[in-house]
Amino acid sequence: MRQRNPEPFVYVTYAVGVVVGLVLLVIPSSFVVTVLSTSLWVGIGYLYFALGTKFAHQFLLFGVCLVGGLVMAARALSAMVGLSVSSGRYYGFRYESVVELMFVLLINLAGVAAFAYIGVQVFRGIQRMSQP
Repeated sequence: MRQRNPEPFVYVTYAVGVVVGLVLLVIPSSFVVTVLSTSLWVGIGYLYFALGTKFAHQFLLFGVCLVGGLVMAARALSAMVGLSVSSGRYYGFRYESVVELMFVLLINLAGVAAFAYIGVQVFRGIQRMSQP
């Protein structure tokens, strides 16, 4: 596939990932949604990395690392706001407990750090690919 035309594969897997990620929002448990969606995007990112083309790496950098990092930062902010409210049941939050909020916050903060690190490494790899 890499030798023929990898661009449609990248577009289709990204679109499927977005649709599956949106469907996961139906699950009422934020912890389960966080774990499943993070696993989904890590898998898609691995596919792009394994594909090995410059286009796939750029999609990994901007589509997965940048967007994923921003989404996880927003989730971490949401978890912090939920923790600032005593039980986390106000303002439409669906968290069951403060312990779950802490796990969601820690997973999202670790995800932001991981996406930032992987993004920097992929950016360096793209620069090496661009040099003759």
